[in-house]
Amino acid sequence: CAASLDLQAACSADVTSLLGSFSYLSSAISSMTLNCPAGGLKDPATILAENSGGAIRRLQGETFHEIQTLEANEAAKKAAKATCVFDVGHAAFWLARVGTSITQATLHCTEQNVESDAGKVSCAVDVSGIVGAATFAASTIILAVAGCPAILDKDNSDLFCAASIIDTVGLAGY
Repeated sequence: CAASLDLQAACSADVTSLLGSFSYLSSAISSMTLNCPAGGLKDPATILAENSGGAIRRLQGETFHEIQTLEANEAAKKAAKATCVFDVGHAAFWLARVGTSITQATLHCTEQNVESDAGKVSCAVDVSGIVGAATFAASTIILAVAGCPAILDKDNSDLFCAASIIDTVGLAGY
């Protein structure tokens, strides 16, 4: 680490981080728009029936279930399982980040430090880091659950909607 703080470098890093956060916020809002339909979520069979010109309506019970479990779905399930594994690791990272952010806040948010304007700003940044890391951890845990094998055969669209909402709210507070 440098012996002194380079303000231009710190400012540049902050602006880059801010731009990245806006990019992630727009992504989270887009995801929320796609995953959280107005008027509530529908059953996947109903969505297929409405968009198939009536062809799916003739299919009943076992036939529809067989279509859902074609080999094409197996490849998607394998990819979702791999994503689950990575999401669990990513969630662990964010939970660790919550811990390190709390440690930083305990160092910067002392009575002596918050008396100055610089100390208040430093404390606010640390608290914002805790909120951001906690929301990202929650979102990643939800995505891990959505992609894990125990739930792959169920409708998990509510989980993707929840993760999108948490990301959007978390980024607004981060």
